[in-house]
Amino acid sequence: MRQQIGRAAYFDKTLATLDAYYCGALHLKQPSWSKALIAFTKGGGYGSFAERLSQLQPPTLITWGRNDQILGTQAAIQFQALIPNNRLVWFDHCGHVPHLEKPQDTAREILSFSNSKNS
Repeated sequence: MRQQIGRAAYFDKTLATLDAYYCGALHLKQPSWSKALIAFTKGGGYGSFAERLSQLQPPTLITWGRNDQILGTQAAIQFQALIPNNRLVWFDHCGHVPHLEKPQDTAREILSFSNSKNS
């Protein structure tokens, strides 16, 4: 099942290698990961903190793959609507992990965002 999730994370399925699988599963080995996931789910998941997103003060960069099959794309639009002072960047032909699937584009956007708020 975990391998299916790993494949679903990518638009370009050739990137869903065994190394990518191991990288994507690192968090599962962290102490108390299962407890944290259960608490997050019981607490309402992302919906549990939606009302607090409007209180975020720092400029926020939201990066999202247009082909995200893990969270979908609606959450990006919701985050954009709720978080003040944000910039949403869409990556075409990209799934759930833009930092892995489009690393140069992601890095360029992070640097651009960082430079724009320091100007």
